[in-house]
Amino acid sequence: MFRILANLISVLFHPLFIIGYVMLYLMWANPYLFGFSGDKAEGLVVISIVSISVVFPMISILMMKALGLISSMEMRIKMKELVR
Repeated sequence: MFRILANLISVLFHPLFIIGYVMLYLMWANPYLFGFSGDKAEGLVVISIVSISVVFPMISILMMKALGLISSMEMRIKMKELVR
């Protein structure tokens, strides 16, 4: 039970998602801060921020897994020397 809760908290508060949480909070707290008007522009900003802060790093992690540079998605084992 506690392990499941710990994993859930770990996923929710992962550093990849913090940027999106802060951006959504700022858009909610002060919608004029970003200098756009309308739901379409707001959606484009959300999509661009999420793609830069979440999707691109996840693609690189998946590529490292496919190339065998990491053994699991949790990256428990760190390689000291990648290139000799």
